Amino acid sequence: MKYVSRLLKWSALCLIFGVIGIVLARIAIANYYPGGMTSYYVSEAHRDLYQTGARPMVYRQDLRFSYDDNDFAKFMAGSQYYCPSLGELQITVRYNDATLREVQADYALSEVPEATADLFDYSLMDDNGNRSPLMYKDTDRKFMYNYLKLCFSGVTFDEETNWIRLEIYYKDDIDYTEEPYACILVWEKGLVPSDGEYRPTEQEVGA
Repeated sequence: MKYVSRLLKWSALCLIFGVIGIVLARIAIANYYPGGMTSYYVSEAHRDLYQTGARPMVYRQDLRFSYDDNDFAKFMAGSQYYCPSLGELQITVRYNDATLREVQADYALSEVPEATADLFDYSLMDDNGNRSPLMYKDTDRKFMYNYLKLCFSGVTFDEETNWIRLEIYYKDDIDYTEEPYACILVWEKGLVPSDGEYRPTEQEVGA
């Protein structure tokens, strides 16, 4: 009887620690971003300006609303950088495989689409109706998550611009006159930069 009691006790402890381990692992995975997805991308324009001796000022903001939907998020954004003098903004987007199943259901597809680099169309839109094109994109995948490093040019940071959002369209349903499949607020006027000015190193710039 004592043996059975000990066995049950140890089984319960193993179960508890196992559950705790799974929860901690999921938290670690949920907060994980590959290094290349969070670092600053030095554009051609930035590199050319750097070579002249200029040092464009780059800033970061902590997004107040990093999801497209607080109740059921399909996409999450982070690692934002913006450079007003170059008119550039960078953001990292992440979505998991559950989003692919949502796409299948939303568009009545015969099968779950693959997480290819061109599955979605990404662009920036500000509150004045100005749309900024994607100039650079990099992708990565880890566990069940798909990551995209997105860099945009032609972004307006002036007194008339109050906010900028990332608009996401499914590749077979791109119509900029209609609401996007998902959108995330990625820049706000008056939001204090999270860590002051960011200065790329000479190694990053390739000088």
